[in-house]
Amino acid sequence: MLVVDDRKQRTEFDYWFNIIKILGGNSPILVVFNEIGSSSSTNFDLNTYREHYKEVLIERCDVNLAAEDGRFQYLLSKVQEMVCKLEHVGDRLPIKWIQVREELEKLKKNFNYIRLSEYCDICRSNDILEESDHLLLSSYLHDLGIILHFQNDSELHDLVFLNPQWVANAIYTVLSDRDLHNKGGKFNKTWLFKRWDKKGYIYEQKNILLNLMKKNNFDICYELQLQDKDDKYYIAPQLLPIEKPYFSWNNKNNLNFRFQYPFMPKGIIVQLIVRLSTYIAQENGRDLVWQKGAIFIKNDLNRNQAYSIQNIDITKAEVIENFNTKKGLNVINIRVSGSPQERKALLTIILKEIREIHNKFKNLVVNELIPCNCQICNNNTEPFFYDYYLLCKYIKNKILEVRCEESTKMVKILYLIDDVIEINQLNQPIMNPQISPAERGIALAMALAVLIVFIVLVLNPRAMEGGTLAIIRFLAAAFAGISGYLLTGSLGLEAYVPLSKTNIKATGAFAAFVLVLLLFFYGVPASENSDKPKPISDAKTTITAIASVNQQSDRTERFTN
Repeated sequence: MLVVDDRKQRTEFDYWFNIIKILGGNSPILVVFNEIGSSSSTNFDLNTYREHYKEVLIERCDVNLAAEDGRFQYLLSKVQEMVCKLEHVGDRLPIKWIQVREELEKLKKNFNYIRLSEYCDICRSNDILEESDHLLLSSYLHDLGIILHFQNDSELHDLVFLNPQWVANAIYTVLSDRDLHNKGGKFNKTWLFKRWDKKGYIYEQKNILLNLMKKNNFDICYELQLQDKDDKYYIAPQLLPIEKPYFSWNNKNNLNFRFQYPFMPKGIIVQLIVRLSTYIAQENGRDLVWQKGAIFIKNDLNRNQAYSIQNIDITKAEVIENFNTKKGLNVINIRVSGSPQERKALLTIILKEIREIHNKFKNLVVNELIPCNCQICNNNTEPFFYDYYLLCKYIKNKILEVRCEESTKMVKILYLIDDVIEINQLNQPIMNPQISPAERGIALAMALAVLIVFIVLVLNPRAMEGGTLAIIRFLAAAFAGISGYLLTGSLGLEAYVPLSKTNIKATGAFAAFVLVLLLFFYGVPASENSDKPKPISDAKTTITAIASVNQQSDRTERFTN
């Protein structure tokens, strides 16, 4: 429900509709205009917004809370009607679940949270015996916002928060504090607990609430251990100075990546800073972090170790939230400097965290973009960007080149992707073009023929002699060349080497032809396969045999006569 002061006409309807859409999915929206004694003066056009947000039901209701008329009762009935149509409302639930929920609602009047063991006791008392069923129910109630239970948090999984509003009020008390704003979001535990003392929170509750504010839960603040000090300090990034600190940056050989949002919810950079707080770089004792961005370094560098981010050997990343005036869209720009492998590793860490933050939103539209690396774009401050997932789809469908709209040149897709991320990290496996079954059969048959000929000549080198052997060798090498031509053309090597597919095939054919010839000449012993003169002893034996045959023939002839 969006409540509007009808007199001011300052409500950013598009912003609020988009926020509701990405946080609440396609939940219906009721826009309530409070006239407060004046006639309606809003420029809100219901039909235009219904046309623009077709997937969302938008209703309007006008009231005057200063007047006692029937419009407020109509508002209540309208709210009830729309609530009854929400997801999960009216779901048929096990009676045991309903009984547990009712008991938790009663406890909420006196307790803001209970231990997990107490919650499980309530489940067992209502004949829900298995622990897995206890957790399933708590997850369901957590999703509905009835309770808060962080099952995967090692410090908070033992607590079930019965009153989410109690948690929200405690955090709002801190973030709305004027003193904290003046300090740029920096506070220590002593300062924080004093603020909560005024609201009546006890020591145990204050520690619990602090854990809720930290990483992996609400991502509101991160812990900072200052040099030479024992007291722990914390930073709330949303209250950091908006000015970007000065630092120098070498733009050569950077990896670049961009997230582009038609509508960007607030807090993505804040959550990223909290999640990657151990990676934040320092320069001259100051953290290089501000409200819209940060510099991250590989966390194998000790924060107390002296270093300068100007050192070209240090792997570092700059992540900044910007507004792209050319496109009219919000973007998060990432550039990473350092050695090739380490900068890819750091970029992978950053991308993983941002994507996990995105997953918190139901209908967030975001494009992941990779810059072109053609000669023209490499020299441009604003290169042409490709959609990362579209490039992955091209690869899956065996399309290995794409045209740059800036230079109009064809660019190899695997070069683009490999510039920013390891190929084996693609969501879709690389699918190299495959040769046809006929080509594959021909190539394998020829390769098998070469192998058989080679084995025969090695085992029985006298099987063929003279010119016949030379012809067989040449044909076998030719078969090998044809096989090399077919196979190398199917490997997609043109994406990795600066050669055309034709040149790669020709190189493969020549290499296979020469290799097989060398194998025949050096794999078969020369003493075995060369033509040799017959030994003298063999010649004498042959002559004697011929003479003996002739003598026998003469005797036979005389006897016959």
